Amino acid sequence: MMDSNMETETGRCELPDVSTETLDTLLHFMYYNCTKDLASTEHAEDVLVAADKYQMNDLKEACERILAVNLDEENGAELLVLADEVSAKYLKNAALRHIAVSLPVMENCSHLEKTGETAHMELVKEVLTAVGRWGVK
Repeated sequence: MMDSNMETETGRCELPDVSTETLDTLLHFMYYNCTKDLASTEHAEDVLVAADKYQMNDLKEACERILAVNLDEENGAELLVLADEVSAKYLKNAALRHIAVSLPVMENCSHLEKTGETAHMELVKEVLTAVGRWGVK
């Protein structure tokens, strides 16, 4: 999780990859066991990544559920990639289902590709499988 020598040597604990707002949410969850200010999808994404990194599984699951409720045609592919990167199974399944059902109207699937090569070939295969399972007939 964190380098145990970091705080003892300097008297400070620095988390350069976590914003102040995200850290505030993590600490609030640790002390009060409730999700604070996760209405913003972007903020919930940042908290999901931090919760995964610091192994805060209850917070991670809460973020997954909040993001799953906010899936739409514009963020579906992006949230699928994020869910895959942090092993967020609930969010990944919700995103796959959403994409499969919404594929005819989705325009922004650019998060599934990387310039010059397919970066997420396994995800593309999973999307096609989901289309077969849940897609509009």
